[in-house]
Amino acid sequence: YMISALRALGVKWGLSHNEVIVTNDGRGPLLIEVNCRQHNMDFCPLTASCIGYNAIDMCLVAFLLDKEEWDQFPDVPVLRQHGCMVHLVNYATGKLKQVHHLHELVDLPSVLEFEVYEGFRTAGEIIEPTIDIRTDAGWVQLVNDNRETMDHDYEQIVKWMPTMFDTTDRDG
Repeated sequence: YMISALRALGVKWGLSHNEVIVTNDGRGPLLIEVNCRQHNMDFCPLTASCIGYNAIDMCLVAFLLDKEEWDQFPDVPVLRQHGCMVHLVNYATGKLKQVHHLHELVDLPSVLEFEVYEGFRTAGEIIEPTIDIRTDAGWVQLVNDNRETMDHDYEQIVKWMPTMFDTTDRDG
């Protein structure tokens, strides 16, 4: 589907960051966005774990014009492990007192890497609720051989988000 969408838009070469929602309700895939650029986050560890390579590896091989190595990449990726990116949503408003659940998060079996952004780690910082991707509080990359385990860890992180950032009022 995504290759067809890229071709329809006239994209033939280079990196692209694309988002598609696949549903089980019979509507088929839903194209969300197409960007002719690398994603703004470091997806290399996630994609290397899930499919064995990443877009940066492919660009290097393409630029070095190593046809034999290029031919090693499949036309369509083969899934080795299940993975996803979780954006941390902040629900709190006020002066940050404490960040909860980080010790539990580290212990989840699917956590590959995570980052809580600086403005959401330092006590005393004024924080506002997340309203879009630019105001999220960080991210977690999940990878696991077992889809159910990864889904469970995802759901657990989502359950923690409303209580993750503990604040006082702005003046307190």
